[in-house]
Amino acid sequence: MNPFNVTILGCGSALPTERHYCSSQVVNHHGNLFMVDCGEGAHYQFQRNHLHESKLNHIFISHLHADHCLGLTGVLVAYALKRRTADLHVYAPAEFEGMLYRQFEFYASNATYRLVFHPIEGSQTTTLYEDGHLSVQAFPLEHKVPCYGFLFQADGHGYAYCSDTKRIAPPTEALYGVDLLYHEATYADSEANLAATMYHATARHAAQFAREIQAKKLIIGHPSSRYRDESILLKEAHEVFPNTILAEENLCVAVGG
Repeated sequence: MNPFNVTILGCGSALPTERHYCSSQVVNHHGNLFMVDCGEGAHYQFQRNHLHESKLNHIFISHLHADHCLGLTGVLVAYALKRRTADLHVYAPAEFEGMLYRQFEFYASNATYRLVFHPIEGSQTTTLYEDGHLSVQAFPLEHKVPCYGFLFQADGHGYAYCSDTKRIAPPTEALYGVDLLYHEATYADSEANLAATMYHATARHAAQFAREIQAKKLIIGHPSSRYRDESILLKEAHEVFPNTILAEENLCVAVGG
């Protein structure tokens, strides 16, 4: 398996369905794991994919809508029950700090590990993490609440995650030429007006963004629960950006290589 890859734990939108878990992914770089969003069910899916909890030390939350962060409390509790000792770093919009620590103190008061919060704020691209091999940058998206995308770069390759956002211009030159792009595609063309109202993207918007930044491959996810057949979204994306696939739970995709 490619040493730099992404596993989809959940790719559904706000309303739960029998087909999808809420948003969550894991970026694996040479065995070091980085979680991106932590919707309900993320911890179960993490275990189902046989990922190693001791290798997960950093969790990135794009925004504070429940379908992207409600699973985090369960992760905190599970690590307390398992007597984790390594620090756990959480990166999220700044306003999450007080709420997160209150949950940690209430539900995981016996924790033997330290929870470290890193606020994300502002309208500029910001480097959140570097270890000499991999870097993670946050860049602003446009949603109803403060929301950020994440760019992982390592080994000369890159993976970009664009969660909930209306159609935007590429916010940073660092995205150009990225090997793999995940972009929300909540609606089809027929619901473009609704997408704009709800600050979400259509599948065509996602494909246009991928074409603009000259991405090599696009994954679309976060479909509205109204679509029983998500192939309509894939078809509309293919018309603009042929190298597009649909996200699905437990899918593992290599980043470059």
